[in-house]
Amino acid sequence: MNRTSTAFVFLLCFFTLISMPSFGQVTIEGTVLDAQEGETVIGAQIRIKNFPEGTITDFDGQFSLTSAATYPCTLLVSSAGFESVEIVLWAAPQDLIEVILTPVIDLLNEVVISASRVEESLLASPSGVEKINLVEWQSMPGADAYTGLSFAKGVQLNAGSYLFPSINTRGFADAQNWRFLQFADGMELTGPGLGYAIGNVAGPGELDVRSIEIIPGPGSALYGPNAFNGLMSISSKDPFLYPGLSAQVKGGVTSQQATGSNPFLDASIRYAHVVSDKLAFKFNASYLTLTDWGVDDMSYHITATKAPFAAQFLSIPASSPNFDAVSRFGDEVQVPVLAGVDSIITVNRTGIAERDILDYSTTAVKLGGTVYYRPSKDVEATYQVNFFEGDAIIRHTTVYPLRNIQQFVQKAEIKGRDYYLRAYHNQEDANNSYALLGTGAFIQEGL
Repeated sequence: MNRTSTAFVFLLCFFTLISMPSFGQVTIEGTVLDAQEGETVIGAQIRIKNFPEGTITDFDGQFSLTSAATYPCTLLVSSAGFESVEIVLWAAPQDLIEVILTPVIDLLNEVVISASRVEESLLASPSGVEKINLVEWQSMPGADAYTGLSFAKGVQLNAGSYLFPSINTRGFADAQNWRFLQFADGMELTGPGLGYAIGNVAGPGELDVRSIEIIPGPGSALYGPNAFNGLMSISSKDPFLYPGLSAQVKGGVTSQQATGSNPFLDASIRYAHVVSDKLAFKFNASYLTLTDWGVDDMSYHITATKAPFAAQFLSIPASSPNFDAVSRFGDEVQVPVLAGVDSIITVNRTGIAERDILDYSTTAVKLGGTVYYRPSKDVEATYQVNFFEGDAIIRHTTVYPLRNIQQFVQKAEIKGRDYYLRAYHNQEDANNSYALLGTGAFIQEGL
């Protein structure tokens, strides 16, 4: 944690020192419309050619852009699913400008990078790629956009807990998918200890996601054998194109029989600032608190070996000395008991209910920051830090409460027009995590 704290203190101090107001010479305001439907376009990108400043349209399709450019200048407007537009402005507009975007007839011309690690059109991609753009990401149904990925074509989501959704695209998977890779801005998010990614805990915050590319088939040729079930690549927003402050708060109530009704809160914030035409930074943070899903199933525990004889075991009464309940731990341990002079029988221990040794309350904190530096038009250097600390529950052959689990990833990258040099570091600490199967047995042993 010392290195983690030092990195974030450095980033926060750096952001504070360089967050100086910038004054532009050009201010352009207007609206972006869909030529076919006549409706406003949300999330369209607007910037001035050869200048780093940019913005996007709001929910009313309106934008306001201030830049250090001078007239005449060229306004570039683009949006997923539409043809890009260039507008030459010879002098300052007297009124709000109106930009009309024409829908792209062939959506396969959309650019992707995950199929071959270089930009190419979706049509030219050697692998099938499902791309989710900014507007689609923001409109994903569900309590959070990540779990909404289950509505994407060819994607299955297995949720072992609220913070532990596991994505799968090619079958052969359970709540832990070791053969599906997850990347964020080129960094592999696989937890070094667990061997697979925990949802999007180490990726960019929900407000900072620009697009997602999913390869729903083997990606082993480019990404190694762990990509046998596919991979997902998340791209975050560039502060040069997406500057400003944004925040969101989501609240509600979770309700179920085992844990009752409990409040839910998810708050996040993102701030990006362009210091000059060469330097920009962004910072995002989020906080989540809720009561995770609990279980209270006291029926007989049917394992894979007992499944062919399920009816026989389900008929065992709860008062049986060999009863093993699903949501009780320690009762799977059998103890030999002397029943007579020469008679020994096995008796299962009493066991302890899951709700008595597992706290379902969950909190999660995510922090992220990136500094961008462009020494020339075609070269960009970045340093990125993502940090997560929180609770999660893995449900597999037993239940693993991950308590105060931490994941810290950082990346340094230099990228040019035809090359990139990238180094990243991924660190995980399970802290107070434990396994309920062993915990229940040890508690019974000590009673």
